[in-house]
Amino acid sequence: MAAMLAAALTGPAMAQSMLGAPAAQAPAPAAPRPAEPTRPAAPQRPATPAPAAPGAAAPNAPARPAQAAPRPAQPAAAGGQQPRRPQSAQPGQRPAQGQRPQQPPRRQPRPTPATPPAEAPAPAPAPEPAPPPIPPRGPATGLPMPRFVPLRSDRVNMRVGPDMRFPIEWRYERRDLPVMIVNERDQWRRIRDVDGTEGWVHQSNLLPGRRTFLVRPSQAGEVELRRRPDPEAAVQARLRPGVIGRLRACAAGSDWCEVQARDARGFVRRREIFGVLPDEELN
Repeated sequence: MAAMLAAALTGPAMAQSMLGAPAAQAPAPAAPRPAEPTRPAAPQRPATPAPAAPGAAAPNAPARPAQAAPRPAQPAAAGGQQPRRPQSAQPGQRPAQGQRPQQPPRRQPRPTPATPPAEAPAPAPAPEPAPPPIPPRGPATGLPMPRFVPLRSDRVNMRVGPDMRFPIEWRYERRDLPVMIVNERDQWRRIRDVDGTEGWVHQSNLLPGRRTFLVRPSQAGEVELRRRPDPEAAVQARLRPGVIGRLRACAAGSDWCEVQARDARGFVRRREIFGVLPDEELN
């Protein structure tokens, strides 16, 4: 049998060689196709161990990591598509239909600069003590007060208190200067001058029974001495501030007084001189 198969196989080949025909060339092998890329196999999930019996612990079982809480599923839009996240509109671009425009950020108020603490006001100067009240009559002489008298000499010391032990506060060097007596104590008299200065002088430095006047400072500079108690009367003389003269008479209720300054004699207004009270009558 084997001999018959071998003869059947070699028969045609031997016949061709014997006839002298060229032997058939074997076909060229085909170029190999490039291997197709293989898709990586999907990772296999580890087998879940079978649950252990209740009350029995699994030996050497690895700890299972805690699973994160599932995210809530977003509601599907119509047609089964997921909704798109709205995008903020660019400046100058209108928002899409159905999209809520983004609110611009609120501007924070600008901080107000701190106000520096106000400086404490300077303390007001202490008010000067009010002069003591003038008694209606002198406790030493019983004469009405206040009243005017002139200085007797050109050297009169005014002291702080009614005694020689008190220091000298002021010194007057002008005879016949009128002063106002506002108080009395034994042989001392409290006086007030045209500037409002007060102090004590001994009564021997005063000349009672004689009345003088002093021309007050005036904005006009000079006081007009008129022939009659009338602002339209002729002017007899012009008296400068500080001039001392003799006071002759003042009518009750009148604004004028009759005075004499050296050789000039006439009338001046009561408010323009110092040496008479506003409502005093002098004959």
